Amino acid sequence: MSYKVHTDHLRLLELSPFERRLRGGWRWGTKRISDAVVARLVDSRRAEIRGDRVIAVAAPTTTGGAMVP
Repeated sequence: MSYKVHTDHLRLLELSPFERRLRGGWRWGTKRISDAVVARLVDSRRAEIRGDRVIAVAAPTTTGGAMVP
């Protein structure tokens, strides 16, 4: 269940950043986003906080080549 919630919020974040609410927490449009959700996204390195916004972190691109030590 938490994995689905995590991916749903990640999809919202990829569309536009979350903004800090005056009363605490975060918002995406009129939808409230809890501090715990943002903490999980930041801990998983899928998002970062910049000022009063949470933005999605771009996934590293792969070239398709072999890994070289």
